[in-house]
Amino acid sequence: MSKHKGGCVNYKNVKGFIKLTREQQQVLISTHTKHQSILGMDQKYGYTPVEVKAASKLNSSVIVKFQNGEWMHYTASGDWY
Repeated sequence: MSKHKGGCVNYKNVKGFIKLTREQQQVLISTHTKHQSILGMDQKYGYTPVEVKAASKLNSSVIVKFQNGEWMHYTASGDWY
């Protein structure tokens, strides 16, 4: 298993990234950076995004699927659930 190197995610390679609005792309990038900052080194690789899509047409929230199979909502306020 390769180690995750913080900040090395090429978001353009994440499935669905180019279909997002610029605002949604920024939500993904900024919230993922914040999310990664609280994870231990052994968890970071699993939380590498592999797919993303808009959660709603009404706001800039996104749904992110990760390498480990889990998924979360990322919100414009920088929260995740």
